[in-house]
Amino acid sequence: MTRYLILFSLLTLPTLAQHDDDADPPPSGIVILPAAAQPGATTALTFHGITGSPLALWTSFSAEPSALAQDGTKIHCQLKVPATTPVGIGAVRLLTTAGVGPLQLFMIDDLPNLTRRGKNTTAGTAQAIPSPCAIDGATEPIAADFYRITGKKGQRLSVEAVAQRLGSRLDPVLRLLDAATGRELAYNDDAPGAGSDARFSLTLPADADYIIELHDTSYDGGPDYRYHLRVGDFPIAVAAFPVAAKRGSEARFTLEGPGLGPLDPVKATLPADAPRRSLSFKYPGGISSGFVSIYADALDETAPPKKQLTSQDPFRITIPAAISGRLTKPGSRDYYSFEAKKGDKFTFHARTRLIGSPSDLSIRVQKPDGTTLAQTKPYEAKAADKKGFAPPPPTDDDSLDITTPDDGVYRFYVDDITRTGGPGFVYHIDLERAGPGFTLSIDTDKLETPAKLKVTCIRRNYDGAITLSLPGAEPKLELKNAIIPAGKNEIELEIKASAAAAPALIAVRVIGTAKIGEHEVTSTANSRPVLRKLFPRLPNPPAELDGLIAIGVRPPAAPATTRAAANAP
Repeated sequence: MTRYLILFSLLTLPTLAQHDDDADPPPSGIVILPAAAQPGATTALTFHGITGSPLALWTSFSAEPSALAQDGTKIHCQLKVPATTPVGIGAVRLLTTAGVGPLQLFMIDDLPNLTRRGKNTTAGTAQAIPSPCAIDGATEPIAADFYRITGKKGQRLSVEAVAQRLGSRLDPVLRLLDAATGRELAYNDDAPGAGSDARFSLTLPADADYIIELHDTSYDGGPDYRYHLRVGDFPIAVAAFPVAAKRGSEARFTLEGPGLGPLDPVKATLPADAPRRSLSFKYPGGISSGFVSIYADALDETAPPKKQLTSQDPFRITIPAAISGRLTKPGSRDYYSFEAKKGDKFTFHARTRLIGSPSDLSIRVQKPDGTTLAQTKPYEAKAADKKGFAPPPPTDDDSLDITTPDDGVYRFYVDDITRTGGPGFVYHIDLERAGPGFTLSIDTDKLETPAKLKVTCIRRNYDGAITLSLPGAEPKLELKNAIIPAGKNEIELEIKASAAAAPALIAVRVIGTAKIGEHEVTSTANSRPVLRKLFPRLPNPPAELDGLIAIGVRPPAAPATTRAAANAP
């Protein structure tokens, strides 16, 4: 993933124009307002709740701050984002003299940004807003926020609350009301492809005023219940198809979702060094953009035709394979076939929940004689305890390991475990030969030099040494104890700044490499448990943040004799 780092002077700078947030509750913890920057423009941002003086800013997208000023616990800056940056969700992080700040999810949005003015908790006191626009706000306890727009008959109106996708505690519910009669025209709680966030799109029935109502599903509220409310004419898509394409390649994507109007396919280039990027799109003649995620794979993508793949006419694949599929209607079932020899070992990796698809995939593998060889196990809901709490459903998708008992042609079919389907019910399967290997994980998303980083290994039929590295960190960082010895499953990787390093914030990944037989096997450490703890309401944080660790570089102190010599007259 391309990473961007900007170092700032510690000198006092003139105060910049600030985002008007006086009417909202004071932010809790570190909050960025506005919650989005516009591509092709310079946006004035305020970081609230900051301790220490600023040293560096990291963003997951291309950006150029032109000024920075500190005001108590606030830091003001102006952020310029290139016009080619797609609408979507990224992340930012500050390094200050107090240490590496927390990861903050942040939007790139082509809608002009406004602020909730407060006192808009009834339809009669609804805040008047233009369309299109985006509003940053926070709900109040036992209340809803109301916004009034004026619409035209036949106008396309899309409304989207981006909250949990930005790490907020808010679980939003949206309604559209006729301002004159109070009649409900649209309602949404959890939207397919948006997790627990809400959104809807419709054609307005008349020239009239309309009310947008937003509240938490439990009517909770407070400074941590923030939202970025998008109002415009943007398309609402659940997913792109194919789901993925080969890393570094250009591919063409169509959009999937119920009720989508005419949309041309969209071309995009996949990143060479990150697992995901945003894809944004507009209706012909539209002003505002919708967005979905597309994923980068190590293989060329196999996307079977849209027709039903039957048991009599399965889609033939060659292993290894990366498959993008879709269950176009309830009861859909797609069949595939592949050739194998006796004793071959294969692994299926399915992805639906992790890519935001509403589908929950089931895979069943059949022997050449048609009998079942193996199948994924459906999730079984756990009973609630005496206090009424039940374990949440799994957030990771399923994998399936098989060993083929005979030579022949094997088939497998996929469907949704509830046999549902429709627009946007996409899935992705990586099918590869299983062999010796390993997976790595790290237990933090940030540290400061000098530091020790715990790296844990899960081995698969391999007990040898694994060499660790931080590509892109040289020459600023030096590593020690960078080999997981044979037979060991974890180490503490020692990281320190080189003598010539200047203060910096570096975002890197831990890579493990081992020679297994005739092949060099690599694995990138993941940090999914860390991210889920950091964003407890967001079960699937942006994939490009998985495994990314922010390292605050602090050059080693000079020896005492050197300092004394430097201070001598």
